[in-house]
Amino acid sequence: MQLHSDHDATPPSGACMPRLSSKRQITLPKAVCDKAGIRQGDQFEILEHNGHITLIRQQAGAPSGFLKHLQTDPDVSETESRDSAIDKRRSTNDRG
Repeated sequence: MQLHSDHDATPPSGACMPRLSSKRQITLPKAVCDKAGIRQGDQFEILEHNGHITLIRQQAGAPSGFLKHLQTDPDVSETESRDSAIDKRRSTNDRG
């Protein structure tokens, strides 16, 4: 499992490597939960791409399924999508 943050992907000092239990459960280190604002009972959307797992914490009161009509491309990673959008924005700004 990979916890991903574009801002700081370094593990907290003294962090242990979580292991998958026989029930396919992983205990997240407290420091990671504190930093990400994760609390007991939070719900997550789980995405997998090329062997990487991304957890997206669901916000209370967020519209359920608001973007469900959008089709995703499983062959395009979050990073590739972000970088493509940034490049597109830069090229638009360079022309204007």
